[in-house]
Amino acid sequence: MGIRHSDKGSLNHLESKPLDAKFLHEIPHGLRCSPFEAEVVLSIAREN
Repeated sequence: MGIRHSDKGSLNHLESKPLDAKFLHEIPHGLRCSPFEAEVVLSIAREN
């Protein structure tokens, strides 16, 4: 049985998501913050 999600497959999946969803996925991992904090960052980014 192979690996279900390879890095390349995961990347292709992320490319198909809307920009907000990509942002909400990447921000908590990159900044090590909570999903709630990522939502706040997104709302501030939308204002500008």
